Amino acid sequence: MHDHIKKISLGTPLIILVGCIMLAGCAGTNSLNRGPAANSALSLCQGIKVSNAPPHDQNKKIKNFHPLQSIRSNIILTLPTQGCLSSAYGPRNQQTGNKTIRFHKGIDIFTKTPRPVVAASDGRIAFIGRKSGYGKVIYINHSNGVSTRYAHLSAFNKTLKKGDKIKQNAPIGLTGKTGNASAIHLHFEILHKDQHINPLRFTS
Repeated sequence: MHDHIKKISLGTPLIILVGCIMLAGCAGTNSLNRGPAANSALSLCQGIKVSNAPPHDQNKKIKNFHPLQSIRSNIILTLPTQGCLSSAYGPRNQQTGNKTIRFHKGIDIFTKTPRPVVAASDGRIAFIGRKSGYGKVIYINHSNGVSTRYAHLSAFNKTLKKGDKIKQNAPIGLTGKTGNASAIHLHFEILHKDQHINPLRFTS
């Protein structure tokens, strides 16, 4: 499966400009007039212990981070929003009364306040609504069995509905803490034929 995943290098940063006009909850202090950049760097959040952190330097910068990757001919944004890494993919310590080890099937990007989330690649909306644990969540199907999920959102793009086609970088919602979440962030997953893929696979 992963033989069809490739990293893509950026010669210059790709700036993703997204309007907040169509997003519910854009007015007021949470209003943002542009979305994330396809950053050439990602760092662990300061003051947050990331039990499953990928390799990083002394400044908490993730080593060999790649903002774009090709998965089964889909060009995927590794970070559909702007923030720091509060949890990586894979086993992690999680407090649920007693400390347990749980497998985290995506990455968490902490944003502190609601920030725009964009579609990671061209595709079609497969689900938009609420699901247990995920809270407000959007599923997008891409080509060749690849899909992405965007969870814990505080608001959806009001114009979106199931079945809509969507382009990469198009605004889909705002980060939040709906569902099983205690802080405002995006939980982002990449799957191929319902099997999860590490969004930070190209780090070492």
